[in-house]
Amino acid sequence: MRRLRVAILAAMLACSGINRAQDGDEILLLDLCVNGNCPGVAAVVLREGQVLIETEALLAAGAEIDALPTITIGERLFVDANAINHGTQVRLDRDALRVDIDIAAENLPLQAVNLRTRRAADNVQLPFTAFVNYSATLGKAADRSAFVDGGVGKGDLALRSTAIWERNRGWQRGLSRFEFDRSDALQRWALGDQFAVTPDALGGGALLGGIGVERAFDQDPFLVTFPQPFVAGVLDAPGTVEVYSNGALIARRELQPGPFSLDNIGVPPGRSDVQVIVRDNFGNRRD
Repeated sequence: MRRLRVAILAAMLACSGINRAQDGDEILLLDLCVNGNCPGVAAVVLREGQVLIETEALLAAGAEIDALPTITIGERLFVDANAINHGTQVRLDRDALRVDIDIAAENLPLQAVNLRTRRAADNVQLPFTAFVNYSATLGKAADRSAFVDGGVGKGDLALRSTAIWERNRGWQRGLSRFEFDRSDALQRWALGDQFAVTPDALGGGALLGGIGVERAFDQDPFLVTFPQPFVAGVLDAPGTVEVYSNGALIARRELQPGPFSLDNIGVPPGRSDVQVIVRDNFGNRRD
């Protein structure tokens, strides 16, 4: 039944415009497997020791062939399987009607995994909120005073204002402004009263009115402000990479064969004993 299916596909392939460009070419339809991944059947041309495989099938199997020279046979493009990468092994099994391409693990595409903890997305409707902060000074009548900081808001918008009371002057308004938080950019826009300062120790400040913008790192409680370590290596077979910090599991990722890089590992500040364990699907372990 299988040979009948291949024969039918071969007849369709011949009718679709793939003709032998040279005497001695042998056209086959075989199951294509790249590092164990078998997406389907591919057209294969055997020519003077070369194994030419259709580019569309190789791309479907995940092979990187963009920089390889192509050979046109009929109306289709082929590449030499032995030229895919240095160290590539090609195994042709006529009895099983299958061609296997084993690409060295170090030549596979890099798998970059970012382990940084992401801030939770705001997928809910936020209600109106309000707050009031206050302080009071009691004692002698001349020393009594009060301070109030209040605001109302909804979502990323807020109206804030401060006020101060003193015995001699009564109530006085402080800074009043509208605030808009751009949490995706960690920015806070303000319209109204604001106090501009400079991080320079020799600089000064000024009380301004108008539109201003400033960085607001407090909008992201998961923001990491110090460098994080990374781990890189190569997997010869599908497996799992586990990262431990002081004996506690902090990250686990399942990866395919090839180079990998785990970036922004969430190690706490200070001295930490970091251990990386690589386990493959065959039960092997490597630290």
